[in-house]
Amino acid sequence: MQRFMIMLLMLGSSVAKAGYVEYKIDWSPLKKDFPKLHEELTASHQKVAKGDADPARFRRHIEILDLALKKHPNWTDGLWMLSSETFQLASTYHKESEFPIAKTYLVKGKEAAQRCLKLQKNPLCELFLGSSIAKIGTIDGVFSSLAKAATVERLWLSVANSKFNFHFTPSLSMQGAVRYALGIFYRLVPDSSIISMFYDVRGNLDRSIAYHRASLALDDPNLPCSNLMLAASLLCEADGEGSKHQEGMSILKKIKLSPKVFTVNSRQCRQDSHKLLANPDLACGYSIEKQQQEGDEEALLKTTKN
Repeated sequence: MQRFMIMLLMLGSSVAKAGYVEYKIDWSPLKKDFPKLHEELTASHQKVAKGDADPARFRRHIEILDLALKKHPNWTDGLWMLSSETFQLASTYHKESEFPIAKTYLVKGKEAAQRCLKLQKNPLCELFLGSSIAKIGTIDGVFSSLAKAATVERLWLSVANSKFNFHFTPSLSMQGAVRYALGIFYRLVPDSSIISMFYDVRGNLDRSIAYHRASLALDDPNLPCSNLMLAASLLCEADGEGSKHQEGMSILKKIKLSPKVFTVNSRQCRQDSHKLLANPDLACGYSIEKQQQEGDEEALLKTTKN
């Protein structure tokens, strides 16, 4: 417990200080050989930052980066951007019938991030490698992917401990995003000594809540998905009563008042806030992709070993 409290204090201190070095993209490979494509891509990124989440836009970004990476296969910034674009495109698929398409893009992004990390220890490559693996896990069912959970945790904690930050948009940064991801991670992973023994990973709702609060402290406090996930963790820990339950329900009611689109999932998160308001019992297993099933330790171990 003492070690955990020290970690939380360090987390709060790092957010309060926020003395990060802003990561700079090396655009030179694209600008040198494909100047018109560089102009197109950067202009399109500005439209995405304003809420244009048309899947066709992400497909075009992927085409541009694929072309550039054929000529410059060791362009690390191109590799993490490719992983980012495939992740964002996969995030536009919300129907289970579309999940095989989403997984195809996630695998492509995972491979790009892996190639990047063979060249350089890059926090953005770590972020999107972990994100690709984790999103595949939530599509397959988090309990069938526990063997990969320790890898995801290691990658994301490395990003969170990095001296760098990068702003994808004025509202969303790398350091905020990784804390958002860790908050979801520590809610969805079972808080089980048996699971920990087999997979070297363990959920923790206090840690989940702390990471979500840190994410909102670093990024725009009105981000619908960040607020939704904080509410889910609060409701999960409160189990139907007390101040955390009240706070979680209050946050859910507030989300619908945020009409701005910040990310590809903003609309989905506003919609899902109504679902959790109607049934807070869904909070522990909630994910944007699909509801994760909960069960006892014996059932979980049986599922993960099959």
